[in-house]
Amino acid sequence: MAIEEMSAIFEGTLVKWGNSLGVVIPKPVQRGMALKPGEKIRFRLEKNKLCIEKIEKKED
Repeated sequence: MAIEEMSAIFEGTLVKWGNSLGVVIPKPVQRGMALKPGEKIRFRLEKNKLCIEKIEKKED
């Protein structure tokens, strides 16, 4: 099921990763967005919300 077809709320915990914070992306979100380790993502701040978008590879 594509994540666009799914509406869900997931909760998680921030973890310390060096001088940064990390977020574990739940498996259903990984599958729904077809996320794989090493892929590029974009963070967008909207008021008090953090949105994470997958950066699609451009085809030549």
